[in-house]
Amino acid sequence: FKTEMKGSAAAKIIEKSEDIHDLYTKNAFERSIREARQVVPEDIETVRKGLFAKALSSMTDSKDKKVVEWLQRMVTVYESNWCAPANHVQDALFFPSKDNLLKLISYLKRARKSIQVCVFNITNDMLANALIDAHKKGVAVKVITDDESMKSKGADATRMAESGIEVVTDDKAEYHMHNKFALIDGNILITGSFNWTMQATYNNQENLIVTDKRYYVEKFEGEFCKLWKQFAKNKLKTFSSGMTEDQAASKIAKSYKKKQARKNPPKKIDLGGY
Repeated sequence: FKTEMKGSAAAKIIEKSEDIHDLYTKNAFERSIREARQVVPEDIETVRKGLFAKALSSMTDSKDKKVVEWLQRMVTVYESNWCAPANHVQDALFFPSKDNLLKLISYLKRARKSIQVCVFNITNDMLANALIDAHKKGVAVKVITDDESMKSKGADATRMAESGIEVVTDDKAEYHMHNKFALIDGNILITGSFNWTMQATYNNQENLIVTDKRYYVEKFEGEFCKLWKQFAKNKLKTFSSGMTEDQAASKIAKSYKKKQARKNPPKKIDLGGY
């Protein structure tokens, strides 16, 4: 069987089942059940084949072997048709493409509960507007982006924060939060090379995959939660006016300069009639 499985829960089950008759003892049977619960979905097929092979190798009666072989085929059919969860969403989007931009937006519009976005840069207003619209409809929208890219021309992070969306950034200018993925309702994953920018949409060669395969959705959701906790202190703060903290500070500074200018107007220079 697969050599890379050596040391895994799957390999242990097969290796410890060298003598199928050991399972007749209560302790061995319970041990095998405990180990079976540790098998990851990707190894189920290998374990099934291995255990059936062990069972067949312990038999001498050809008729009994035929029965086990029949059982193995039936289990395989039922497992593939009924036990394995079907992937209802599988898609690949390539750019530059206006059509695929609209398709990406259609996936965002599917959200009913939550949208989690972790993208290096967002300058495409249509995508930002889709997130703002979802927020206004009661969808919990969270955005993680890069602290330097959000300062670039046309970046939408501040505008989204002003609309009430929770936005956080990393905090090290010398490094980047370079992920590019989104999760819809914790059920659909969208990820690839595509940055949510005008350049990526209309000029670059980019890609995205869209899937609802649980293994990948859960992996990316775990990473999002880890980063959200890590960068929570860098949340873009907004005030009742809708401005972010940086915008408010800039406005205060400008107001202060104007007041100082009024208090201390420039002195007129007497040129002595010249």
